[in-house]
Parts: sequence; C-alpha cells; structure tokens
Amino acid sequence: MALQAVNGTVLEGSAGCVEQGNLSVEVTEYNISCKNSSVLTRPTTRVREMDSLRILLYSLIFLISVFGNLLIIVVLILNKRMRTVTNSFLLSLAVSDLMMAIFCMPFTLIPNILEDFIFGASMCKTVTYFMGISVSISTFSLVAIAIERYSAICNPLKSRAWQTRSHAYRVIAATWVVSLLIMVPYPVFSNLRSFPKTNSTVGHMCRLLWPSQQAEQT
Repeated sequence: MALQAVNGTVLEGSAGCVEQGNLSVEVTEYNISCKNSSVLTRPTTRVREMDSLRILLYSLIFLISVFGNLLIIVVLILNKRMRTVTNSFLLSLAVSDLMMAIFCMPFTLIPNILEDFIFGASMCKTVTYFMGISVSISTFSLVAIAIERYSAICNPLKSRAWQTRSHAYRVIAATWVVSLLIMVPYPVFSNLRSFPKTNSTVGHMCRLLWPSQQAEQT
C-alpha cells in the first residue's frame, strides 16, 4: 500500500526518515510511516534482560533432547532383543525428534537474540524443510503407534498376522517418503524477508512467503 506525505510529514524509505516540505511523496518500499519524528517500526517485545535465562533454558532443553534421543537410538540399534514392532516406531520417532532439536532450537534462539537471521537464504530453506519433515514424521509415527497398540489390545489374535517387524519397516519407510514429499513446498517458498530495525539497520527474518492465501491454507 502506497503512503503519502504532505506539508512537512516525515516519511521513512530505504534511507531512513526524510523530511519533505510541500511535496507529495509515494513510498512503496516500506509500509511504514514516520510522523512528527515518531518512527513506527517493527515492534520489539523481547526483553533483553531475559536473554541469559532464555539461552540457559534453550541450552538445557537442547542437551536433554539430543542426549535422550541419541540414547534411545543407540539402545534400540545395539540391543537386538528390543527390536519389537512398537520400538521400531519409537526409533523413527526418536530420529525425528533429534532432527527437531538440531534444526529448530539453535536456528530459533540465535535469530531471536540477534534480531536477525544471519545464516543466509540457503540455510533458511534447509531449516524450514527439516523442521517440517520432523513434525510430519513425528505425527505419522504417533498415529502408527496408536493403531498398533489399539490392534494389539482389542484384536490380539488378528493383529499377530500383520504386526511384524517387516511390516513396521514398510510403514516407517512410507512415513518418511510421504513426509519428504509433502514438505517440498516449504523450501520452495521459504525465503529471507528484510525489515527495518530500531537502530536504523536492516534485519532479516526466515519466513514462508506463499504465493496466495489459498495456497497457504492448503
């Protein structure tokens, strides 16, 4: 939306706030206006005094998540007696949760602290893709575990015919393939978006920029 400034209204363009006298100026680069030397920029709701606490909590959760999921993966892989149908799904779930910890937490905390996504457009697309894959696989794995447990409890005799490790491996492979495919739009439409910061510099946000509202809802 274009903004107009008349008779001394102060506008902000790419170079900051510029005072204009008896002129009509259209500003299309930013949908931001400055009037009477008051700049309306991206609001900063973060309290910097809480950064140390946030870093501590994020680091603690990150370490617990990485260590816990790695422990589950190692135990289920090395211990052959624990390779049951349910544990096979738990192994897939642990891998997806490990991906979430690695690709989500650091790339969420650091841009929030710095108020700038410093990792570049390629990493923006990569992080968004793997975050989507992780969420999708976790959801499918939980659904598969729920169906497997329901069948084992409600139909124990019939469930033995199909609840095998080979069947579980096929289901897990299908969940990964489907997740990899349905999340393809994420890296395609993920990109860096610039915004003006309060210190007269330009920051970047990693955002999903869908071509239309209908595509976003789909």
